[in-house]
Amino acid sequence: MKVWARLEAYYKEHEHLRVPISDTKLGSAVHDIRSRNNFLWHADFKAWLDERGFVYDARRAHLEDEVWPKFMAYYKDHKHLRVPQSDPELGRVVTNIRNKNYFLWHEDFKAWLDERGFIYDPHRAHLEDEVWPKFMAYYKDHEHLRVPQSDPKLGMIVCHIRNRNNFLWLYERGFKMHATNARKNAERWAALNEPPLAPGDPSY
Repeated sequence: MKVWARLEAYYKEHEHLRVPISDTKLGSAVHDIRSRNNFLWHADFKAWLDERGFVYDARRAHLEDEVWPKFMAYYKDHKHLRVPQSDPELGRVVTNIRNKNYFLWHEDFKAWLDERGFIYDPHRAHLEDEVWPKFMAYYKDHEHLRVPQSDPKLGMIVCHIRNRNNFLWLYERGFKMHATNARKNAERWAALNEPPLAPGDPSY
């Protein structure tokens, strides 16, 4: 009766039973209901839960109680799902979705992500979530992409672009493959149109 009374109060306040595990009054109780079937031998209590859409599957509950609400809040605030890996609430989650397909077995959740343009490719996501916004901000402030390697946000990135040919969209923005030598800049951009070198090639 203590558990039921608390659940009734929770439902009255929130109009749902998506109780997060972190809830100090009900987190342990809903976990035990899902993992041990606690209290479900009381038919009237189970019927009450069923009528209010209680989720018995622990993985589905974790999605609905913890993960999806954070995504919806992020989308509401930012109008996109380009969540940086540094985000304290969703950074690790989006990494696991991209690398381990977490939660994608829930077709409705995947459809929700698809409708909002979620990027599943981790390399593309890194570009759009972490790299590109920094370049756009720099270009907006300076009207060029002559980024010094000493720049705290972009220095390492421009070094990698020049040495590893990453993120070739920068060509259209006038990015310099060599910061000071126009001939070397042109040569390096031209070299990108040639077939990549293979390990063992003397020039590799």
